[in-house]
Amino acid sequence: MIQIKTALLSVTDKSGLGELALELQQQGVRLVASKGTGEFLQKMGVKFTPLAELSGYNQAFDGRCKSLSINVMGGLLFDREKHAEEAKKLGVTPIDLVVCNLYDFSSAWQSGKAQDQLVEQIDIGGVALLRASAKNCRFVVSLSSPADYPLLIAEMRANAGSVSRDFAKKLAAKSFVACSEYDRLVALGFGGQSLRYGENPHQKAWSYDFADFGFFGLKKLQGKELSYNNFLDIKAGLDCLQGLQGNGCVVIKHGNPCGVCVSKIDTDGLLQSAWAGDSVSAFGSIIAFSFAVGVADLAFLDLQEKGKAKFVEVVVAPQFTEGTLEYLAQKKNLRACSYEPKKAGRSLAFRQLDSLLIAQEQDTAGAEKLEVAVGQSENLDTELVHFGTKVVQALSSNAVTLVYRDSSQRLRQVSMGCGQPNRLDAIELAMRKLERSKAAGDFCGQAKDCYLVSDAFLPFADNVQAVANSGVRTIVQPGGSIRDKQVLAACKELAVRMVFTGVRHFRH
Repeated sequence: MIQIKTALLSVTDKSGLGELALELQQQGVRLVASKGTGEFLQKMGVKFTPLAELSGYNQAFDGRCKSLSINVMGGLLFDREKHAEEAKKLGVTPIDLVVCNLYDFSSAWQSGKAQDQLVEQIDIGGVALLRASAKNCRFVVSLSSPADYPLLIAEMRANAGSVSRDFAKKLAAKSFVACSEYDRLVALGFGGQSLRYGENPHQKAWSYDFADFGFFGLKKLQGKELSYNNFLDIKAGLDCLQGLQGNGCVVIKHGNPCGVCVSKIDTDGLLQSAWAGDSVSAFGSIIAFSFAVGVADLAFLDLQEKGKAKFVEVVVAPQFTEGTLEYLAQKKNLRACSYEPKKAGRSLAFRQLDSLLIAQEQDTAGAEKLEVAVGQSENLDTELVHFGTKVVQALSSNAVTLVYRDSSQRLRQVSMGCGQPNRLDAIELAMRKLERSKAAGDFCGQAKDCYLVSDAFLPFADNVQAVANSGVRTIVQPGGSIRDKQVLAACKELAVRMVFTGVRHFRH
C-alpha cells in the first residue's frame, strides 16, 4: 500500500479540484500547490505549502521554470527502499501523490494563435511531474484527469488514507497516455501546414507528413480478420452514429450509410427499419450500433436459418449482452467488434495522401438555424430535419437523403443518393431507390411525409422539379446559390416547402 502523506497539486483544469483538496486536507495530507492552483485553494480556505518553498526558488523566466528542481523531482523519483539514506542527505522529502493536468495546447492551437504565443502553451514541468510520478508508481500516485478524482477519494477512504499499488499502476498508465497524447498534439501543432479550409468553409484544416494514432478503442472479439475496407466502413459507421440522438443503428456499404434508424424509446425493430432503407445494398454490409446489443436486436438477421440468414460482414457495438456473441458465432466468418463511444468522437479528422497527412476539424455543425423560405413553418418536424442533416453529413457528396418519421416515432432514412458528380443525379437516384423500396414493401409510408435533405445547395430549378415529381413536399438544404430565387420560385409553383440551414456538409 502507498500511504498518502504529501500531495503536489498543479492543474490547469480546476474541475473537481475543490472537492479533492478538501478530502485530502480532511485526511491529514500535506498539500503543496503551484501558483495558480494555490490561488484557487486560497479562495476556498484550504491550507497549502507554496511550491516555491519546496523547490527552493520562486518561478523564473516568466513562469517557464517552477517545478523542476532536485527537491521536487527527487521527491517523486527516489526509490523509497534503495535511496532513503541518499534522499535524507540531500534533504529531499517524499511526495506521495501528484495531481496534475496540462496546459490547454489544443485550444490555443485550434484558435489560431501565433507561433510565439503557441510555444507558451507547451507544458514542460507538468509532463515531467506526470512522467516522474508514473515511473515511480511503486511509491507515488500519478493523477492526470479530474475524472479519476472520485476513484482516488473512494480508494483512500476504503484504505485509511492509502491506495494499493495496483491502483497506482493503473493511474500511472493513464498518465503516460495523457503525456503521449499531449506530445502528439504539440507535434501536430508544430509540424502542420495550414490549409485554406477543410471540406467546408467552417472547418479549419492542416496537412502533415506523419500519421495519426488510435482507432475508437476498437477490439475484434471474434470472426475472421478485418480487411482494409472493413476498417473504412467501420469508421464511416461510427462517424455517422456520433451525431444521432437516441438508440442508433447504421447499415454501411462502401463507406456510406445505406440505412439509418434512431429511436429514443426502445431498440425494437431498429435493425429491420435501418435495413429497409436499402435492403438490396445491405447485402454484405457492416452494421454499427450506438448501444449494448442483445440477441433480440439481431434476430432479424436470421442467422440460425441456413437459407434465410442475411449476409453481413461485421457487427459493431459498444457491448454485446450475454449470449449475443454465441448467436453471431453461428457464422464463423462474421466479425464482431466492440468500441468505446467516448473515443469515437475526435476533434480532428485525418486523411493520408501517399506520404502526406492532411487534417481538418470534424464536421460537427448541425442544423441550428432553420429558415423556412417557402411554405408553412408551423408543422415543421425540426427533429427530423436535424436527423436528416446528421445522416447527410455521413454520405459522400454530392448527396441527398430522404428521411421519415414512422408510426412508432422512429426516425428513418428511407432512401438516399450519393457520390454523384451533380445534384440532379443524386436526387434522381434517391427517387429510384424510393420507388424500389415501395415495390419491395420496405417503405409503406407516403412520399409527402418524407423530407429530402441535401448536403449542399440546389443549383437549379430542375432539382425541385425532380423532388416534386416523386411526391416529396419538403426540401432541406443550405441555400446560398446564385440561383436561389429561381429555385424558390419553382418551390412556390410546385407547392414544395423549402427550408434553409445555411451550412454546407460536403464529404469526399
